[in-house]
Amino acid sequence: MIGHKGKELGAFLHPTKVVVDDERNIIVCDVKNHRLQVLREFEEEEEEFIALIKPDPDSPFTSPSISFLDHIRKRLYIGNKLSKRVVKYSFEE
Repeated sequence: MIGHKGKELGAFLHPTKVVVDDERNIIVCDVKNHRLQVLREFEEEEEEFIALIKPDPDSPFTSPSISFLDHIRKRLYIGNKLSKRVVKYSFEE
């Protein structure tokens, strides 16, 4: 298991979607906390919180959902229920 119930960083209230990138980072949509968190998986089967993906201030996350992770172009697409749009994030290794 990863994380525990709660609102602090590294905890979840309603994790629904999960993707893993080529670097073994785990990106988790936490619907009831209205956020996305990134954890790093290590060889000894432990995980560590490493980042919080912050939304556009004009369109805060409300029930975010990972739509697609493009490993080749290094882009993450997030569906945002409230704004009725998809937000694109770029990431680097």
